Amino acid sequence: MVSLLKELKRRVLTAFILIPLFLGILYLGKYAFAALIIVFITGAFLEFATLYDLGIRIKITGMIWLITLIILTVFERTSLVILLPLAYFFLIPFFWNKGDSIKKLSLGIFILVYLSFGAVTVYFIRTFFGFYHALSFFLIIWTFDSAAYLSGSLWGKRRLAVKISPRKSVEGYLLGILFTVPIVIAMKYIGIYRLPLVKAILGGVFISILSQVGDLVESAMKREVGVKDSSTIFPGHGGFLDRVDSIVFTAPFYFIFLLRVI
Repeated sequence: MVSLLKELKRRVLTAFILIPLFLGILYLGKYAFAALIIVFITGAFLEFATLYDLGIRIKITGMIWLITLIILTVFERTSLVILLPLAYFFLIPFFWNKGDSIKKLSLGIFILVYLSFGAVTVYFIRTFFGFYHALSFFLIIWTFDSAAYLSGSLWGKRRLAVKISPRKSVEGYLLGILFTVPIVIAMKYIGIYRLPLVKAILGGVFISILSQVGDLVESAMKREVGVKDSSTIFPGHGGFLDRVDSIVFTAPFYFIFLLRVI
């Protein structure tokens, strides 16, 4: 219990500092939000590349890819995005050496595609659907994550995916979803979540389920290299990759959900 309280204190303090800053940037939107996406998405990529020892050459080409992708998206040059894979392969010969294996190259391509879809659709959620829908998206993910962590730490007994993430529990997962529902209802009635009530609840449950899947995907990546957190840059919260795991996985699906219900 003492260790739980200590960890919780660190998490709350970090969130207390970062969340107001994040919300301010989210409110400003477009250029400010795109800059924040670049910081987090390149940070996540570099952490992954470091964990898997992909090498400096793949790190450089990957950063060029991600930064270019976001810039093209912001300036509405999405038709040029299809050129990025070609550009990536064009750059490879200039950065390739004998220490770079096909496996490393494949891992680099995988994480770039994975992060790219999430980054672009997070930006689209804010740009196409406005501040409140983007705010609702993040609040639901944070609510589920916090509720699942706390309830799992206190009452978790049955492991959810013991080979991937031994600390995650079935009780934490289910109670996380259950706790998210009244928060979604409250968000609906105070004017934050601007969907009809039934669709808002469905959206909240949908985000919660996918958020857990995204978390497990990233846990599997870390499990492969034997680490708990991708880094320690955010005390109590891990690194960039730990902070965007649920977001980048969930965003493409939620973007499609909003397209269908609005």
